Amino acid sequence: MKKLLSAVLCALIAATAFAFPASALDSDEGDFCGGSMVQCGKYIVSAVNNVKKNKLRIYRTNLKGKKKKLVATTPTYSGTALLTYKDKVYYRKGTAVIAYAPSTNKKSKLFDMADGQHKARKNDSVSMLAICPQGIVYRDAFSAIYLRGFDGSDNMAADGSASKYNSYNTFLGATADSIFYYRTEKKSGGRYVQQMYRYICGDLAVQKVGAFKSVKKPYSVPNNGSFRALADKLVFTVGGADKNGQFKGVLCSMNRDGSGIKTLKEGAVGAVILPAKSGAYITLTDKKGNTALTGISDKGKLTQAVKYTDIKYPIITYTTPSGCAVGINHSKTEFSYDLYTLPKVKKAVGKRVIKAGSLLKKSDYGYILVTPTIGGSVGDLALVTYGVYRYDNKGDFEKVYRCQSYIVNAKTGKKTLIDK
Repeated sequence: MKKLLSAVLCALIAATAFAFPASALDSDEGDFCGGSMVQCGKYIVSAVNNVKKNKLRIYRTNLKGKKKKLVATTPTYSGTALLTYKDKVYYRKGTAVIAYAPSTNKKSKLFDMADGQHKARKNDSVSMLAICPQGIVYRDAFSAIYLRGFDGSDNMAADGSASKYNSYNTFLGATADSIFYYRTEKKSGGRYVQQMYRYICGDLAVQKVGAFKSVKKPYSVPNNGSFRALADKLVFTVGGADKNGQFKGVLCSMNRDGSGIKTLKEGAVGAVILPAKSGAYITLTDKKGNTALTGISDKGKLTQAVKYTDIKYPIITYTTPSGCAVGINHSKTEFSYDLYTLPKVKKAVGKRVIKAGSLLKKSDYGYILVTPTIGGSVGDLALVTYGVYRYDNKGDFEKVYRCQSYIVNAKTGKKTLIDK
């Protein structure tokens, strides 16, 4: 059952789905990604990953998460998260980027990621990564990073060449004027050294802006993480899964031009930097195994927010920009987790809004995992997808029994079923 326990751990990590401007959704049925959620004007648009049916369904609701309307259905594959800029929401359909206007409910093709400077074929893997005022950042099948402008221009931000550590240019995040990426270029004292690059959109130029080190003796070359722009600083995590499937990496801050990179914490840092009214949150675990939700100020300083000292309190897995949270705790069903809402992040006692056992049926058999994943938050609302998964006695994944997605109000505890 070691693999099943690892799967539970991975699911809890995925419950705080990667907070890039575009979170990747994978088609693997064993993946626990929950979707994507953005606000565009007077509407919320949510992309729901129905793992059982291998479909991505995109819904429009009002700002209260009500009056849902199905906008589109596409296959699930990498790079299908939603991006929004001004009055439109952008999503991937095949290699095409579709522009959707929630106010008029109209869609149009913006461009095709398989056309342009690079040589990727239409069947190759390409991914939307982020959006900025200049256009959409995407990656081709050879790991090169491009900026396709709203004006039709197509410029390479980073090539697809690999370092001697088989590390490619890895997208980290984008701001109004810059695209940041890194790659591992050397090793020192048992640590990999990542070189950070900044692509300046207006100048179409690349700068080396600093370097940072991995955790000591990492299980693999760092290739994952998250990014968030705060009022004064940019903060990010970079790392990878250890042999138990737990994310190990570094939490760093830097100036908005990429200078002054500083490691704030290393080790069992949360894979995802979560939103807050000001600053951000991240989950940190110390060497004794004590876990706490930690605040990150706009200036990149760490402050304790919630320390988990009592198992009766839910573990916060996602926060909202309004200061609410959703969390999980063990249910009475083995390998299952109930969902709780917390109207205030620092108030550890939550309200149970979804009981994991209610999703089970008498016909379900085997080792069952029932767990939620979070696809993002807007205002007081969070997008929550519950999956019921079956494993064999060796802990190998066998089947998805069912999936259903809710928009949950973390302040009131009310929920709306939007997909099943």
